[in-house]
Amino acid sequence: MSNRIYAAAGTLLAIMALAFVANTAQAQDPTVVDSTHYTVVFENDQVRIVRIRYGPGEKSVMHEHPAGVVVNLTDASGKFTNPDGTTEEFTNEAGEAFWAPATKHLPESTHNEPFEAILVEVKGETPSLYERLGGIYAIATVVDDFIERLLVNDILNANPAINEARERVPKAGLKYRVTALVGQVTGGPQTYTGRSMKESHAHMNITEPEWQAMMADFQATLDHFEVPPQLQGELIAIVESTKADIVMAEGM
Repeated sequence: MSNRIYAAAGTLLAIMALAFVANTAQAQDPTVVDSTHYTVVFENDQVRIVRIRYGPGEKSVMHEHPAGVVVNLTDASGKFTNPDGTTEEFTNEAGEAFWAPATKHLPESTHNEPFEAILVEVKGETPSLYERLGGIYAIATVVDDFIERLLVNDILNANPAINEARERVPKAGLKYRVTALVGQVTGGPQTYTGRSMKESHAHMNITEPEWQAMMADFQATLDHFEVPPQLQGELIAIVESTKADIVMAEGM
């Protein structure tokens, strides 16, 4: 029975890893994607200072910020929409200053007057995702948990194409290769030598219910290891963005 879902395990983790690369390359600078609300007023090798201006009810687009200090020039209120669709409301007072960690969000003003703020972005070497995840031992632990969940997933076990795709790959071998893949694309020293995602899964006829079953197990693994909500939202959004390339059959 376990052989039937080896390919499914590799599928989602490969999607996560490859999509991370695409997401990194397409990181969205607010001063580029929304110059109406974000303007660079000073920049050198140490900092970048961005002026933020919103009119009543105005809305931005999804973008990213590195860590920095926010100084409110006026009172402000609004909400942030996170990559996973959840929202967070904010209310700030003129003169208030606070540290803002790196984030990705879509802001919207709910203030009845224009508001302004200054964002001082601190430049420096950002640890790779590989380092932030805790290195290869932490990655291997997460991979192990996720694949073990898929091994007992009845929805995935019912797909004979998954069994045919990985009959020759033992469980330990799959975990090894997927761990190498995730390590490589997150900035580690590992090297993945397997086939591309599209080549490996075009013939599996993965259905919507099977996709959702994988996503549910992925969510359970993230929750088990207490991955922060912000990072969970970004990972899930990245994986979902590749869905059209993976789900090949409508299912029931």
